[in-house]
Amino acid sequence: MNYGKAFRELREENNLSRADVAKQIGCTASALSKIERGKVVPKQATIDTFCVMMRVPIAGFYFRTFTMEDFGHIDPIR
Repeated sequence: MNYGKAFRELREENNLSRADVAKQIGCTASALSKIERGKVVPKQATIDTFCVMMRVPIAGFYFRTFTMEDFGHIDPIR
């Protein structure tokens, strides 16, 4: 799961700066940068606050975190 990808995509889609988002979710711009780069896994409370701010359902946020590697090897349907 790539939390950083979801944070960055949603922030950029809403044309918000890292500093603006960080302030509203209660962290520093540096901490948000670490989340977006995959260096830190955000706490659930941070994800919840972020989702409310972005007006996106939590399920929609988690959907964005998945990559093909999360599913392992999947054989194509024949």
